[in-house]
Amino acid sequence: RELFAVSPLGAVGVAFSGAVSATLFSLGPVYAARSGFMATGVSTFMALSILPAIALQLPLGRYSDRIDRRTVLIAMAVAAATAGSAALVLGHEASIPFFGAVVVYGGLSLTTYALCVSHINDHLQPDQMVAASGSIILLNGLGAIVGPLLVSATMQLAGPAAYFGSTVILHLGFAFFATWRKARTPAVPSEEKARFVSAPPQVAPTGRLAAPQAKPPAE
Repeated sequence: RELFAVSPLGAVGVAFSGAVSATLFSLGPVYAARSGFMATGVSTFMALSILPAIALQLPLGRYSDRIDRRTVLIAMAVAAATAGSAALVLGHEASIPFFGAVVVYGGLSLTTYALCVSHINDHLQPDQMVAASGSIILLNGLGAIVGPLLVSATMQLAGPAAYFGSTVILHLGFAFFATWRKARTPAVPSEEKARFVSAPPQVAPTGRLAAPQAKPPAE
C-alpha cells in the first residue's frame, strides 16, 4: 500500500512487467512450437524476443532521464502492443517481417521493468528504499505468477494466437493507466530525478534499487 501511495504507476508497472516477462520466458517457446516452428525457429523466436532489450534498455532509460518517464513508458507500451499485433497477424509463418515484429515487441516489453523501477526511485526518500525494494520484488513476482496462468488459459481456449492477443491487451491496459496517471499528476522535475541505471527483471534483496542514489530527504 505504501509503495502504491508513493508511485501508483511504478507499482502497477513492476507487476505488469513481471506478468509480460514471465509470459514471454515460459510461454514463448510453447507459442512458437504450437505455431508449427521447428527447433531452429523456436530458438530464433526466443533469442530475438530477449536480446534486443540489452541494446534498447540504456538509450531508452537515458532518454527518460531528460523527459517525463511516463511519456516514454506510454510510448513503449503502445509500440509494443502495435508490434505484438503485427506478430499476431504474421505469426502463421517464420518470416522476416514476423521476426522483425518480435524484435520490437520483446525489446520494448522487457525494458519496461527498469524504467518503472527508475520511476519509483524518482519518488523515494533514502529511508524508504529498503522497504520499497522488497515490495518491488513481491509485486514483480506476483505478476510473474498471474500473467502466465491467465495467458496459458486463454491459449488453451483460443489456440497459440492468444499468446500475442493477450499480451497486446496487457500492454494497452498499462498504456491507458499510465496516460490516466500522467493526466492526474505533474511530472517529477528533472533536477529531482535519479539517474537511470539498467536493471534486470528483478531487484536483489539488498534494499538497493536501480539508481545509485535516491533524491535527498525532504526538509
